[in-house]
Amino acid sequence: GLDLVVKVNEININASPAYANVEITFGPQDTHDLQEATDVPCGNSVCDADETPATCPSDCAVNSFKTKSENNASSGGQMFTIKANRDLTVFSFDIIGKKDGDSAVLVYTRAGDYQGYEESDSGWELILDKDIVLEKGVRSNLGALDNEVRIRAGSTHAFYVWAEKGMMYTKGDEFTTQGAPFGSDGSLVINEGVGTNNLFQQVTNNAKYSGWIRYYASVSRN
Repeated sequence: GLDLVVKVNEININASPAYANVEITFGPQDTHDLQEATDVPCGNSVCDADETPATCPSDCAVNSFKTKSENNASSGGQMFTIKANRDLTVFSFDIIGKKDGDSAVLVYTRAGDYQGYEESDSGWELILDKDIVLEKGVRSNLGALDNEVRIRAGSTHAFYVWAEKGMMYTKGDEFTTQGAPFGSDGSLVINEGVGTNNLFQQVTNNAKYSGWIRYYASVSRN
């Protein structure tokens, strides 16, 4: 059959008399125009995939998840997984430096788990490569990731953060295994991972990530 499209351009209930400017089109329609007519605009409290806090602050709220850390161990890097309880986008990390000074810092990600890829960069995506000034025992922000990571509700992503000067972490519990959850803020769950002495080399102890995870998600939690 033929398409019937009703497009509301304007409604003014404050005018006297009130009025509505409506276009009614009957017949074949251009699909591009139809898409524009059905797009949901910024302002619906839902942070859609094409929205960010910069482009739609009314929909996308910035959050920082702060892990509870003892910082009783150190490594060159840490691998861990994050499970999203709702759609969210990770855009930055903070780490606790092991030594003072300029440090090359790399951040990788992959969908799913890291196990089986601790000593291989196959399938990992490099999402940050920059120099950061670290302070011993002090939290340092790594700045914006080169590529933000959107995680859909119910999905898990692995991350690997590596610093040339080293970083602190909290030793994993003696009776837990890799992948056991150790922190949550309701929107995400962070799971116990491992440390590495060198980049994709020399896996050490089970590790609980020490630092902050910065992300944004919908203002509405519905």
